[in-house]
Amino acid sequence: MKTWFAGEEVAAFTAFCRQALRTALTRSRASRDSMTEESGKALRRSEEALRRSERLFRAIVETSPDAVSLLDREGNFLYASPTAAKLCARTGTDMVGVNVFDLIAPQDLDVYRQRWTECIAQPGVVLRHEFRMIMPDGSVRYRESLRVNHLNDPNLRAIVSLVRDNTERRRLEEQLYQSRKMEAIGTLAGGVAHDFNNLLSVILGYSELLLSGLPETDPMRSDLEEIRDAGKQAAAVTGQLLAFSRKQLMNPTVIRLADTVAGMERMTRRLIGEHIELATLTRGSAGNVMADPVQLEQVLLNLVVNARDAMPAGGKLVVETADVYVDAGHAASLGVQTGPFVLLAVSDSGTGMDKATLDRIFEPFFTTKADRGTGLGLATVFGIVRQNGGAISVYSELGRGTTFRVYLPRTDAAASPSPPLAPSAALRGTETVLLVEDSDAVRHLAHELLRRQGYQVLEASNPGEALLAAEQHSTSIELLLTDMVMPKMTGSDLARRLAAQQPRMKVLYMSGYADTIAYHNGVLPPGFAFLPKPFTPEALLGKVRETLDTAQNDTKPASSVGVSS
Repeated sequence: MKTWFAGEEVAAFTAFCRQALRTALTRSRASRDSMTEESGKALRRSEEALRRSERLFRAIVETSPDAVSLLDREGNFLYASPTAAKLCARTGTDMVGVNVFDLIAPQDLDVYRQRWTECIAQPGVVLRHEFRMIMPDGSVRYRESLRVNHLNDPNLRAIVSLVRDNTERRRLEEQLYQSRKMEAIGTLAGGVAHDFNNLLSVILGYSELLLSGLPETDPMRSDLEEIRDAGKQAAAVTGQLLAFSRKQLMNPTVIRLADTVAGMERMTRRLIGEHIELATLTRGSAGNVMADPVQLEQVLLNLVVNARDAMPAGGKLVVETADVYVDAGHAASLGVQTGPFVLLAVSDSGTGMDKATLDRIFEPFFTTKADRGTGLGLATVFGIVRQNGGAISVYSELGRGTTFRVYLPRTDAAASPSPPLAPSAALRGTETVLLVEDSDAVRHLAHELLRRQGYQVLEASNPGEALLAAEQHSTSIELLLTDMVMPKMTGSDLARRLAAQQPRMKVLYMSGYADTIAYHNGVLPPGFAFLPKPFTPEALLGKVRETLDTAQNDTKPASSVGVSS
């Protein structure tokens, strides 16, 4: 270059280059600083986005009602959300390292291991599983799990599990199942009762007829009495089934519950024996209820017998009545409306019951007495209480006794006076009775009973024959005695058809269960003459005489009361 420039030019050029280099270096430093600042901003933005994402994740996971957890291949907890820890009755830090298999109920452990193996073998597939979990206090809770295998995901390398508490849902499902089972049994009981009560009417009727014709010294009497007593026991069992299924006909009156308890105290003392102390208490006025007095006596007797059997070595039995008000929270658990109730509480100091027994205590045919009992006592109580618009609850502890609480709606109406004793007059008559019954055995029995008492009986096996018999009869018919359920025409339809021909005719219906009369859940309307099956000769003749002697026999139910076949 020295050959091309003079010395001054070389110096000037050198200075120019140096200045250019300095400018380039300055610009390079500025550019680098600018790039560093942008990179820093981008990094800070990424970090903030990560923090927001983490906060969002925590907000979703830690407040989720479902339990979220991460587990390794062996089932050890790597992470547990607060809900997951709560479902296991632990804290989140306590869950880390815990093995999930140690929490599963023994009866579900084999199936749980099988489902776990399926999850390991199917990465990315959502698998659902229900199981029971053992809590630290030993209780069992139901759980539902959704599980996904992400062990091959480098960002997770875990099995993601979402778990929900299904205990309440399972309880409601069990209640629904029990309700449907009870309904099915009730339907079966009602259907069987119609035919069974016909048979029992024949057994009771003819055994009474034979006994009435035998002298006291006849050796056949004891055999016939055994037959009659067995028939009565069978009728009682049928009545229990109908009461349980709420298909038993009621004749409700306004009664003071405390008076019912007091009136049965003497019987109760004989029933429980001298080794059990009895105390009856009335708190407050213990107001009136609208209920069938016979059914309430049945409730009390069944509860007393149950308490007696729980105290084989003796103890204390307390029967208490009181006015109570059921608030919204308590009403929901009892399944009734809020309002005033009268409480009947029966408490014993006996052996008590465990939870498994309590869960089944009102099931029909369930009994802890292997050598005796039908298993219908408490089922009957449950059915009667519900049929009367009430509710029943039970509290029990092993070794500390049991308390049953019956809640019946309180009424402000005055208690009905006790009916006068029936007169001892003969049950004979000369009136004409049109007897309509499709069961040959029951019809023949009723015909014979009425004929022996002096009645003129027109017999028909079905409504068609009854209409023909009435048309051919030249004089008036004073009473129609008819079954409610018959082929082609019901008893009420028949009564309505005959009313035009026999306007002064009174009507007495017969049936074996309440579904034949769809009126206020089986409650008899006023003026409706009804004879429940099975009946004894005295019951039949007494009801016939009562119906004929009644000033008015309301025939409106014949057209207004629904009948189910």
